[in-house]
Amino acid sequence: MGYYYFDRRALEAAEPFPAAPVATEPAQVAYEHVLKDAGATLPKRDSVDERIIHETREGTGHIINWIKEVGGGPIFHQPQYPFKRNSGTSASPKSVIERSPT
Repeated sequence: MGYYYFDRRALEAAEPFPAAPVATEPAQVAYEHVLKDAGATLPKRDSVDERIIHETREGTGHIINWIKEVGGGPIFHQPQYPFKRNSGTSASPKSVIERSPT
């Protein structure tokens, strides 16, 4: 009872849908294209993406179990904001509790 049967012909289009032409390229060109643009590339690749691209090109890539196997992960610096996070303009959890009716 849990199965639905449908006639595949009922789902077919009467004629092909119009589609934009697809540009193809040889496998080696596509490979280089993907490696050139893969990962987080702007403003530049981070160390993780650099390592993965390098290992892919060299054929030495492998699945890691622990980040320490590849020398650790990247260090991301916290951006410095020109303002205080909660300068009194937004409600903090404490101020909401203090104003809550009992």
